[in-house]
Amino acid sequence: STRLAMLSSSLPHWKKLPLLPSLTTQPHQVLASDPVPTADLQQV
Repeated sequence: STRLAMLSSSLPHWKKLPLLPSLTTQPHQVLASDPVPTADLQQV
């Protein structure tokens, strides 16, 4: 649930990227295939 919380917090950050549609559909796949923010990496 921590990752989901981080995802929600970094939504404004991700809005700049064209991954938003993919994020809402399959966030796990996006996180797995695309580079994760350093803040997210530190949490994991």
